[in-house]
Amino acid sequence: MKIKRFWAVGLLIAATLMAQGQIRFNVYYEQVINERGELADFALECLGQDNAILQSDTVYTLEKIKQVTERPANAKTKAEPSPAPMPPAPKHDPNHISSVPKYAPLSEEAALAVSPAKKAAAVAKQIFSIRETRNYLLRGEVEHFPADGKSMELMLNELKKQERALMELFLGRKTVNKKKETITVDVDAEELKIEKAIARFSEADGIVPINDTTGEPLMLHIQRYTQRVPADEQPKKKKAEPIYENRIVRSSMKITYDDNVLFERVIKEK
Repeated sequence: MKIKRFWAVGLLIAATLMAQGQIRFNVYYEQVINERGELADFALECLGQDNAILQSDTVYTLEKIKQVTERPANAKTKAEPSPAPMPPAPKHDPNHISSVPKYAPLSEEAALAVSPAKKAAAVAKQIFSIRETRNYLLRGEVEHFPADGKSMELMLNELKKQERALMELFLGRKTVNKKKETITVDVDAEELKIEKAIARFSEADGIVPINDTTGEPLMLHIQRYTQRVPADEQPKKKKAEPIYENRIVRSSMKITYDDNVLFERVIKEK
């Protein structure tokens, strides 16, 4: 089972929320989309690169879990709540840049190549030509040198985009997306021990329904501890025996996945 990392996160939850019998969690995970390049088989031969993506797939990896804190219904605020932040933009592998065009700008030789091997050789030639042009620019050895620093920067960025797009034909493209799923769990407020699956997680599909056995379960464990304490209502007669009752004084909660603890906290009941 592939796990990126697990963070132990404090559960900021009051006993009153536990008594309501419902808890919400945010599950944060990562989606990695690997796209094989058209010329992946020639990456080592033409470029000396052995890190090409050889198979297109999508992999999901758990990151962390946090409890959703709720504002009491009677809470007063002085201002309207801030709007929810925009979801983060997809992140690309460090070997790529987000502005790389989906389709590479092929030279005429590469576009008219009659076989994959000839096309790979032509694209590699084009990559080397772009690098040579960039080096000439950096050394000032060009006939038409850019007029100013801004023009120079734009020209270098354009060459970089073209090179990266052509490199992706060999190495492929990796895109990383951050995901979040909110899970609502109903719990028995009086039960002393609870163990239940709240969702399932699959490396191939991310969060899946509880009845989907392609994923491993995220297990919620709650253990409540009682103590014999004097009851709130006592006999009014002075010589009467005091009344005691078992009262929940402490609860522990954790969420596990594949025997790893993602989330844990001990709660002192009020």
